[in-house]
Amino acid sequence: MANTIMRRLALAATLLVAGCFVEPEKTIVEPGAAIDRRPEGVWVYTEGRGFIALAIVADDDALRVDLIRYEPEKPRIVHNRFRVRTTRIAAADYFEAEHLGPHLFWSPDTLVRKFVARYELASADRLALAFPGVSAIEAAVRDGRLAGVSHGGAWERAVRLGSDAATLRAHLAAMPSADYPNKLVFRRASPEP
Repeated sequence: MANTIMRRLALAATLLVAGCFVEPEKTIVEPGAAIDRRPEGVWVYTEGRGFIALAIVADDDALRVDLIRYEPEKPRIVHNRFRVRTTRIAAADYFEAEHLGPHLFWSPDTLVRKFVARYELASADRLALAFPGVSAIEAAVRDGRLAGVSHGGAWERAVRLGSDAATLRAHLAAMPSADYPNKLVFRRASPEP
């Protein structure tokens, strides 16, 4: 049981920090888009004795996100920082995150600098992040619907997309929920700002 919990927590941290990401070269955020300040606060995802905490603060042009991960079996706490811009595509909200801080993985060919995730604030105390499935995006690249290239291995896969912003936005809007298989639900750990 403890090993299963730790594997799930490691997968969650991997998804949030390095692997299995859709990495757009062009922004999906429309020029002049306002920042969605609703995610501001401290959010925690727990499983077993481990956790991932997100401290989210808005500034003039983006959200600043500090991610802290703790696993009882590891001797250290992992910290990463992101600059996140928000956008609405069709009826869904999206994060476009740019990695700013130390990276968990040191392999330059799998280093992900930017990724997208759909987010939902179902209530004042619940933040869900859903990541587009790499397999669905790879299929769109193979079929010619998106321009891009896959890189990395089984645990550190990513698809770097070169399609223009309008094409990326249209594709994300058309993706069914099943194509967002990796979902993490965080609970608010602080009062709303």
